[in-house]
Amino acid sequence: MGCASGCVRWLLFFVNFLFALGGLAILIVGVLIELNKGDVLAIFEGNVPSQLTLPATVLIAVGAIIFIIAFFGCCGAARESHCMIVTFAVLLLTLLVIQVTIAGFAFIKMNEGTFDEDFNKQLKNLYDRYFQDKPNDHKATEATVNSIQTLMGCCGFNSPADFRGPMPYSCCGKPEHETCAVPDHDHLNGCESVVLPKIHKYMNTLGSLALAIAAVELFGVIFSFCLANSIRNVERRGYKV
Repeated sequence: MGCASGCVRWLLFFVNFLFALGGLAILIVGVLIELNKGDVLAIFEGNVPSQLTLPATVLIAVGAIIFIIAFFGCCGAARESHCMIVTFAVLLLTLLVIQVTIAGFAFIKMNEGTFDEDFNKQLKNLYDRYFQDKPNDHKATEATVNSIQTLMGCCGFNSPADFRGPMPYSCCGKPEHETCAVPDHDHLNGCESVVLPKIHKYMNTLGSLALAIAAVELFGVIFSFCLANSIRNVERRGYKV
């Protein structure tokens, strides 16, 4: 194998090593999102839009697949196995197509006007229940509202003025079960104007991450086919000797 092919081999090994780390990072992010999304998703009362549940599941699945594929890519490059490298390249190309398709679908769905409208409607219903629920039913709704306001840094649906009496602790950073008269500077805005933009920001960040990973995947496919072709040429020359 020539110097150029050797460089491609080690470059492929290095790229796949980074690729494996990236897959592991995506897997961890997906798990963290899955573990912490309950507070926000609770406002939908079990009727959760797929636009919110899909990303975490996809991140976990894609992260695990990326890690496994990259592991085999590293082994193929280290052992100079034509079969393993070609298999790795085909799987990686398939994953790239699926990843771009899902990312495009999620982007389109998140930018549909109906999603924003439905989300704000459900959020408004949550605050309506907060002020109207009977004492026995109020505890769960109150916990959800406090979780959202603490997590998102907001207070009330429209503004802190929605609370005609003492405001909950989540409006001013006090310990649980305490109240406050004035919200702190981090909770001056209503949740209607805060929650949805943060969700869009979160989705845009995931989209940028997906594009960055896709670029690395594309280089991995190109290097894999180049290295596989070089290994096959060496094998053919060896058979002729």
